[in-house]
Amino acid sequence: MSIVRAGHTATLLSGGKVLVAGGAVSSSAELYDPATGAWSATGSMGNGREEHTATLLPNGKVLVTGGWTGRAAMASAEVYDPATGTWTPTSSMLTARFFHSATLLPSGKVLITGGDVSFGSPTALAELYDPATGTWTATGSMSTARDGTATLLPGGKVLVAGGYTGSGYTVSAELYDPATGVWTTTGSMGTARGQHTATLLSGGKVLVAGHFTASAELYDPATGTWTATGSMNDSRQNHTATLLPDGNVLVAGGASASAELYDPATGAWTATGSMNTARAEHTATLLPDGNVLAAGGIANSFTASAELYEPPAPQADLEVGLTAQDSGLVISTVTYTMTATNHGPDPLQSATLTLTYPQGLTSPSAPGCTVSPGTRTVTCPIPALAPSASASRQITTQASLLTIGSLTATATRTTSTPTDPNPANDTATATCQAFTTLLVNC
Repeated sequence: MSIVRAGHTATLLSGGKVLVAGGAVSSSAELYDPATGAWSATGSMGNGREEHTATLLPNGKVLVTGGWTGRAAMASAEVYDPATGTWTPTSSMLTARFFHSATLLPSGKVLITGGDVSFGSPTALAELYDPATGTWTATGSMSTARDGTATLLPGGKVLVAGGYTGSGYTVSAELYDPATGVWTTTGSMGTARGQHTATLLSGGKVLVAGHFTASAELYDPATGTWTATGSMNDSRQNHTATLLPDGNVLVAGGASASAELYDPATGAWTATGSMNTARAEHTATLLPDGNVLAAGGIANSFTASAELYEPPAPQADLEVGLTAQDSGLVISTVTYTMTATNHGPDPLQSATLTLTYPQGLTSPSAPGCTVSPGTRTVTCPIPALAPSASASRQITTQASLLTIGSLTATATRTTSTPTDPNPANDTATATCQAFTTLLVNC
């Protein structure tokens, strides 16, 4: 980036670029272009700020609210227009605040919750911004003053969890209902947290992780309860958590360079490549190509550096099996069954298996497959398979009148997506014995 930043915001715009704004009490903003890997300046905000929020609105513009001036909390808000690269002031919030949360609701309005009105003095007040009118209105206050995370749930409610209350960190959590503007308490976390992350998983649960601890837990909106899940490898705070396209969660930094992946299917964490720079209070943005942009933050000092995380390429280890069954009749047929088993770790998107059948067998019948008599092959498509799932295809052949001796067929994985990491199990064979011209035994 052009300047050092921490406590800034990073917003993926509808055109694919990333808008970074403020941080270190700066008013400047700049754009990252994933196509070129380059940064370019854009219009500056009207006010320098840090620890503010930035929300992508349904019309493609970005709403920035509040923050810290270096001396006091801010109530001002402004809107960035990507079409012109300029900022325009909008109505100020009813309450000046920083370390607050901003959540885009299904209605298109933006819910602002909590935050600090001065250092160590959080508020319970909440308010709504209406992009159609550019105005703010008060809504129900939380039961607890806090600066915790806010997560939009699939049902449209907003979960606020943990945070600093003015006297310490809390385990409490509560839900905001946009239909009524009312907050209700929900189950408490097992561990008091602040400076943690909260990530909505693809299955609808919320993963909360960190705050001077490696522990993590899951919130289930269906029951309103929390359950412990696997702990991270490292204790973290002021880190980032990013939901990846494959459903895993990338957690990075928090005063270190390390990173790790959470797998919701197993509840386990695995280490992944470390960042080049240790950082906290940075941003992490999922790009359209599936990579993650980490920018700015604090290492030993504020940094302008940025780097990209490329998730591991998905892999599906497809094991090929082959069996043969004779008909037991005087005029023999042989039925081959090709089986594909996905040993993971990722889902199989598609594959093809090819049977090469021996001389002496003719007239293969295989519905849905492609028969090539000239090469004595039958190629069959395999549908998408979850890890540990299997699929089979059958091919029936007939023995010719002069068939005798050993008959060996081979099944081979000819294509598959994603990459197969283990070619050792990509082929299987089955052998039958023709004792006479009319009798085949498998």
